[in-house]
Amino acid sequence: MSPLIFKQPARTSPGGCSDEAFTGIRGPGTDSPVSDRTIGFVSDLWRKEGKMTKAWPMVKLGEVVRHRKEFITIDDLTSYKRARVQLHAQGIVLPDEVEGAAIKTKKQQVCRAGEFLVAEIDAKVGGFGMVPDLLSGAVVSSHYFLFEVDEAELDRRFLDFYIRTRIFRDQVEAQGSTNYAAIRPSHVFGYEIPLPPMAEQRRVVARIEALAAQIH
Repeated sequence: MSPLIFKQPARTSPGGCSDEAFTGIRGPGTDSPVSDRTIGFVSDLWRKEGKMTKAWPMVKLGEVVRHRKEFITIDDLTSYKRARVQLHAQGIVLPDEVEGAAIKTKKQQVCRAGEFLVAEIDAKVGGFGMVPDLLSGAVVSSHYFLFEVDEAELDRRFLDFYIRTRIFRDQVEAQGSTNYAAIRPSHVFGYEIPLPPMAEQRRVVARIEALAAQIH
């Protein structure tokens, strides 16, 4: 299969995230654990050093991720890890590893480390996260959506932190019908995220991880 080609993001919607952008981070991350106590430190960091973030361009998530929809047929005699998203943006866990014979739906998707995994039904209550290395190769049903991240433009750790914020979660909750909880890939493409230069993304990640290390 030929590699996916991403377009250069069209940064035509100048905006930015407020000093409180990351104050909605909750609980342990999939790759970079962040405790509730870290939130206050991150907020202070944003107030002291984050004024320039108001100049960061806001882009549609669809400009830097690609929906990957590939299925395998489960073999009854093979063992499979199964991935599951936790609610309230608490990340992705491994509930079990089972023989294929125990999996009723034989068409499954295979996760890759660093992908953005979104639950069709539970997304509005924080049912999404970044696939950690531990769960690369785990399977999920068709009720999940997998998105490959363009890592030339977006650091997956930066995205991992941002999807935990209240700002991002408010967007997810607002999409679609209030009477129907499910979301579609088109909704995900429409979410907006700040997209500073890669060096700035990595600086932000490094500062948050350093704060987390001090607290833990």
